Amino acid sequence: MFRATRLSCGFIFIGSIGFLVLSGNTVRAQHEPMGGSIKDIGSESPATRSARKPSKPNLGSTAPATTPRRRTTPTSTTPARRVSTASAEEYNRQGDELFDDGKYDQALDAYRKAVQANPRIASAHYHIGWILNDKESYEQAIVSLNQAIRLQPNYPIAMVELSYSYRNLKRYEEALEINRQATQLKPDYAKPYYETGLIYNEQKFYAQAADSLKLAIRYDSNYADAYSELGYAQRKLGRYTEAINAYKQAIRSKPDLASAYLGLGDVYYYNTKQYPDAIEAYREGVRLEPGNSTAFFNLSWCYNELSQYDNAIQAANNAIRLKSDYAEAYVELGYATRKLAEKLPAKSAAARQKFDAAIAAYRTALRLRPEYALAYSGLGDVYYSGLHDYTQAAEAYRQSVRIDGSDATIHYRLGWSYNDLGRYNDAVGSLREAIRLKPEYSEGYNELGYAYHNLRRYSEAIEEYRRAIRLKSEYASAHYNLGLSYIAVGNRNGAMEEYRILQRLDQDQAKKLYDNIR
Repeated sequence: MFRATRLSCGFIFIGSIGFLVLSGNTVRAQHEPMGGSIKDIGSESPATRSARKPSKPNLGSTAPATTPRRRTTPTSTTPARRVSTASAEEYNRQGDELFDDGKYDQALDAYRKAVQANPRIASAHYHIGWILNDKESYEQAIVSLNQAIRLQPNYPIAMVELSYSYRNLKRYEEALEINRQATQLKPDYAKPYYETGLIYNEQKFYAQAADSLKLAIRYDSNYADAYSELGYAQRKLGRYTEAINAYKQAIRSKPDLASAYLGLGDVYYYNTKQYPDAIEAYREGVRLEPGNSTAFFNLSWCYNELSQYDNAIQAANNAIRLKSDYAEAYVELGYATRKLAEKLPAKSAAARQKFDAAIAAYRTALRLRPEYALAYSGLGDVYYSGLHDYTQAAEAYRQSVRIDGSDATIHYRLGWSYNDLGRYNDAVGSLREAIRLKPEYSEGYNELGYAYHNLRRYSEAIEEYRRAIRLKSEYASAHYNLGLSYIAVGNRNGAMEEYRILQRLDQDQAKKLYDNIR
């Protein structure tokens, strides 16, 4: 039986952009953008929001003064003791100093002593609420902030802080209402518009969020956090240019705002596919916020996309260092390591060591997430294109399509592996599925023809080769294989026609076919 010509792997790699099949049709990349650096985007997002400033807010003209001391009328010539009011003021002052120094636990203790001595100090209740919010004790914060507002009804700063408590408890309607009251008291106060925008973003009402955030910016043109949050809303609305401009303005207003760099990186990464720009933004973002595992993962993906595999490995390892069960980061690590191995001399000890490291990374991903189709397909790629171990490749690909059978390329590689193992009937099933998913898959038709040829189903082989050629007229391997099938059915004229075509397309294959014709 004549041995038909097959592509050794069926695709060529273009960086890590994906697999470019030889028909010129791009198929799905091994790794897809996932997660999110600054918002809740799936389970991968650490949801790092614009941080609240860890300093005592400038209360300005809206701040209530400390409650005036009450003077006690003396009942004797002995001076009256002013313990309650004097000590309350002193504790409140101590609390302010400690708050300014970021010593929140000590400040909380001082403020509590202040309100114990004099329950009518509104600013002390406010700061207690602020600190409790910072400790994520939102229910307790609500009690203190409501007390501050009862004592000082025209207290918009306390209202905004109360909205923060409600928002974090997802009591959105209450949060929106208290922000509305704050804007009625002080229409040019930017913060309640910002908080309202945050709430709308969390509710996925992005148009309303953008409107509120633009008002925040109108009243505070240097409001970096508002620009950053507006960037997120614009991105979710598909307004990528506006999102980029908003994030850049946030950075101009506050060059150390990590969320703005991370958000800018997200636009470039998820939406505009400007991976060099994404890398630049993410690098600055993780410098400012080094604990963001998702940003490191996205960095790794971008580096892989640009064939910067050493950098990809470093970024993936940083993601794993921060999140030891980060299965997606192990997949990215495996991909980068395999690509480095493929640059080394074939069958060298160094290449084998890296292939083994790639296998270990994929297997770790599977230990962490046993039903992870992408990890199985990545593992299959190591065996398929790196080690040419088609038994192991077929098993990995089989598991991948069992979990997610939507990728034509994985079915194709599974069929190719089955063909190489002589499992032609199994190959037929996989390759027919690949073609069903991707009807223009010329390589799939060629490989299916190969399986039929080896099953001696020559008429079906001829038909599949012809389909491959209809899709790609200068497909040399399909012309060669078609010639072999013509020989098998005794159609010498047909084989000679393929020979003449091959003389123009590929002289080596033309000579091989002619040798078989003779």
